[in-house]
Amino acid sequence: MAKRLVASLLVVGLLAPSLLAQGEPLAKRLPGQTLLYLEIPDVQGMVESAQSSSLARMYKEDSMQAFLGQFLTVLEEGWGEIRQMAEAQGVPARLLSWDAFGALEVGAGMKPPGPDSQRHEPDFYVGASIKLNQGLAPELYQFLSGMLVSQGEAQLVEKEDGSTVLHIGIAPGESASLWQEGDRLYGWMSTGDFGTTSLAGQTSFQGARTRALSEGRGLFLYFDIGSMMETVSELAQMGDPQGAALMTTMFSSMGIDSLGALSLGSGWLKDGSSSSIFSLDFKDGKPGGMWASMTDYKVDMGMLDYIPEAANSFSLSFMDMAISWDVAKGFLEELTAMDVGGATLGDMWAQEEPMSHAWLVGEKSSLLDRGLKGFGTRMFTFAEAAGGFGGAAGGGTFIEVRDVEGVRSMLHEFMPTASEVLKNFPEAPVKLEVKTLSIAETNADGQRVVREGPEYYLMSVNARALPNELKQASMALSMIQPTFGVTDDGWLVLGMSQSTVRTALKTGVKKPEKNIRSNPDVQAFLGRLPSSPMQVSWNDFRGGLEDAYTQMQVFLPMFAASPEMAELPVDLNSLPEAEVFVGNMQPTEMFTSMENGSIVTRTRGSVDLADLLLICASGACVAPVFMATSVSHEAHAYEEDQAAVAEVPAPEVVDSGASVQDELNRLKSGLVVFELEHNRYPSSLSELVKPTEDYPFGFLPDPERGLANDPWGNPFRYKALADGYLLYSMGPNGVDESGAGDDIQS
Repeated sequence: MAKRLVASLLVVGLLAPSLLAQGEPLAKRLPGQTLLYLEIPDVQGMVESAQSSSLARMYKEDSMQAFLGQFLTVLEEGWGEIRQMAEAQGVPARLLSWDAFGALEVGAGMKPPGPDSQRHEPDFYVGASIKLNQGLAPELYQFLSGMLVSQGEAQLVEKEDGSTVLHIGIAPGESASLWQEGDRLYGWMSTGDFGTTSLAGQTSFQGARTRALSEGRGLFLYFDIGSMMETVSELAQMGDPQGAALMTTMFSSMGIDSLGALSLGSGWLKDGSSSSIFSLDFKDGKPGGMWASMTDYKVDMGMLDYIPEAANSFSLSFMDMAISWDVAKGFLEELTAMDVGGATLGDMWAQEEPMSHAWLVGEKSSLLDRGLKGFGTRMFTFAEAAGGFGGAAGGGTFIEVRDVEGVRSMLHEFMPTASEVLKNFPEAPVKLEVKTLSIAETNADGQRVVREGPEYYLMSVNARALPNELKQASMALSMIQPTFGVTDDGWLVLGMSQSTVRTALKTGVKKPEKNIRSNPDVQAFLGRLPSSPMQVSWNDFRGGLEDAYTQMQVFLPMFAASPEMAELPVDLNSLPEAEVFVGNMQPTEMFTSMENGSIVTRTRGSVDLADLLLICASGACVAPVFMATSVSHEAHAYEEDQAAVAEVPAPEVVDSGASVQDELNRLKSGLVVFELEHNRYPSSLSELVKPTEDYPFGFLPDPERGLANDPWGNPFRYKALADGYLLYSMGPNGVDESGAGDDIQS
């Protein structure tokens, strides 16, 4: 076990701070069956391009530097200590700097064991290569070799050319090696024989790499889905031939067996934008199954006419539910006909899961068939910041319906059954309600009458089933009520509150007077689109982020005053202004199209996968510092505890002022939410605990506590003013002095 751990550390753990490239790349040494490959060809170039990213610009702002000042000081001191400890252990000091690393490649593969193998587990390999600058490769190799050989974990073997290889024995048939060539270190661990073909020689790999690293992107990830599916099928055939046959049927019916490789490139463009590109290739460039029709997909850009000018995000898509359902039906027909021990899978299914059997292949399947084929091919979504959680102006998701009666019939039959099923599981975190819209209108005689409209379906949080740690968030969660229904004019509308859907069901889905095309940022985005995109989306979350940030600052004093926050090396009350974040961001764009037989998605915005990698790398650098600091603090605390053992503890003093402020902050939180919802403050605190349609638990955090008294048993005093409110405790003497005297204000 120890040897396996050491090998893993060499081949994987060592790679965490290391990076490679140049010369003969590892991709030329990796077998052609490589399933997963990661490359950062130029670490320094990637770090330099990150300097113009949104996150880097935020970090460089003066107010951000002031906010992080104490933290950065602690970090620098901690790294100084770590460098000293590393040098004392013989680790090259230069290795603790990003300048030491040139590039990184990692590859891995797996296959069933060969016919002559004594193993019953899959053969596998993991390979890695690191390029080190400043002549560090020989120095690091010498350090690792000496350490492992002296511990008896490895053997240094000299090759014919005079170079050496470090061999680590793991288990019979398994081996790991580490060696140096010039300014590079290579690590390898494998079992079995993977042939002589090279990953770098694969045409699909070459094309994917070139596309991923274009436009200055610095990260490349390659995953061969097709080979992975073949390996999974072969392994299944060894252990469960019948299950393997089922898997093969599914792969063929759904076109999974036509998939090639999925590749990703991510990095920063010259203008500082974060950018990623995702590519899905197909074997021989020919999609199969449900993918076959995708070459004809083209989004209807006319749907932009439905997106209002004030929208801060939208997406347009092409979908074909009818084709997907036909493919699924073909698979289900083959599945139900399979014989298992004298009975068909269909018969067994009907006995074990009668409801799903009835809907998918039984007596209800005709309803499902008509309903799913009743959808069109157009779908759009949009959101407005003013709509909050999907209010009347909040937007939603709109899916075209060509057979309104067919889709409504399917939902009318299915949704009540689903609702009853959920009722039988009181521990389910959500509830489903079936409602009918009431429409008031004037008849021919001029009388006001109410008629029954279409059904709609509402999901809400089941607060009683929430775990204790989430019950405090029940107020916020209760605001989210996914609701959907089908309009008379042929749209399935999904919103995050009832008002969105009820409005659409009454009036239909209307085009606004002014649409999103007038937005200059959207105009620029549309100008960058290819001629026939399959999907388009745009998101400008800057306004929403600024509003959320402003609201967060209202609650911040309450969090900053908690004992846990006092341990942080930053002062939460001195957070930078919202402009530091918003001013360094830009809208996020994405579009998908067919390019030379591949489905390609391109993104551009403020934060992308490369930024997440940068955050993870920064976290990896910070973690050792705080681990060392934590150990130091624990040792210091232990010494203090030991010194205090003989002391007589002083009587505990209850800080009534602190508990008053906690409750005042809780009431302030409720007042803020109430004002945002009603555009006014309540006339009395009792309004904060009254349930409403959108706030069924009231407006206070921890709603089960209700309106608590202060530590002296008196209710808190509240007065609504013309320009705000006055909130206070009458203090220890219990006398209302309108916030003066010993009264304690918020």
